[in-house]
Amino acid sequence: MPVSTWVWIAIIAISGAAVYVKCVGVISAWFPRGKTPLTMAVEQYTPEVEVLILASSHGLAGINPSYMDAPVANLCLNSGNYEVQEILLRSHLEKMPNLRYCLVELDNTCLALDRLSGTRDFRELYDMGADIDVFPKPLQWRLTQQILDHDLVRPVVFYQRVTPYELIYIRKKFYTQDQLRAQNIRAKLPDDHIPLNRHHPDKRVPGHSAQLGKMDEERLDHIRDVQLGMKPDIVNPDRVKRNVDALNRILGILRERNIRPIFIKFPYTYAYQRWGTEAWNEVEQDIEAKLRNDYGDDFLLWQFSFDQGFIYEDYADSQHLNKWGAIKFSRLLDQQILALPGIDPIAPGVESP
Repeated sequence: MPVSTWVWIAIIAISGAAVYVKCVGVISAWFPRGKTPLTMAVEQYTPEVEVLILASSHGLAGINPSYMDAPVANLCLNSGNYEVQEILLRSHLEKMPNLRYCLVELDNTCLALDRLSGTRDFRELYDMGADIDVFPKPLQWRLTQQILDHDLVRPVVFYQRVTPYELIYIRKKFYTQDQLRAQNIRAKLPDDHIPLNRHHPDKRVPGHSAQLGKMDEERLDHIRDVQLGMKPDIVNPDRVKRNVDALNRILGILRERNIRPIFIKFPYTYAYQRWGTEAWNEVEQDIEAKLRNDYGDDFLLWQFSFDQGFIYEDYADSQHLNKWGAIKFSRLLDQQILALPGIDPIAPGVESP
């Protein structure tokens, strides 16, 4: 091949690369990732944090740290099973050397879900600064993910996923679209005078996703009837085992650091029957019994499930607190945390970490 041909090939290749880089720059400018409650949460992991909260969307929706005076950080994630909780804990633990307590959600959500399948969208994990090296995946998989999250690739891959969103969540294999819609009836409401962020009313809250909807008894009855009629058996032994193993590793990490775990069950409505099969109830009971046996007198469970102190209008759906319920719950939880030995409120005028 003549030299001139090679020169033209090189010119075309360089021009193509330049156009691609320019296009990626334009995409990033038009669709910036920006700051989200998840990216903002990562900034809260500092030496001042003494209480860490590991939970699923129940904690992300139900805990508003701006209404808490205790030195807490909210490390919660949608569909946050124990596998991803372990990843996030390992990724950020060194930033919080003064941790005394860790609230760990004890719920079948954390045992049943799979956030590490091949079709799962990893944007939220990346937003929360998850260290790719601590993912329980082969080296080849981790290298692939590092390439996908590179500045030159991320906008193309993550802004428009090839996998349709409705196929991402494993749980959706168990429900039809009509059944999912029936379980998630939400009413959008205008905001009111109560600020979402107590300290900065014009800003979002790190580690908190506000739900703007209020339930009533009629809609909850409908959701309960739909769920009672489905009763999908989602007890996947392999998935449960992987999450139980991850939970044990989390507790092992906390034990090594002399951090006391406090197990927590979030408030739910009477209509929360999503996974109430006999097989699943047995799994849940076995896990709690084992933890009680392992910890003995040191076992501490804060039980808020089906708490009568929360009314219909505190919820956005059958299992997630809305904006107003989250403020109410956060103040309640704050008092319990501040009652723990060695925990003092943040000094007035000092922002929560």
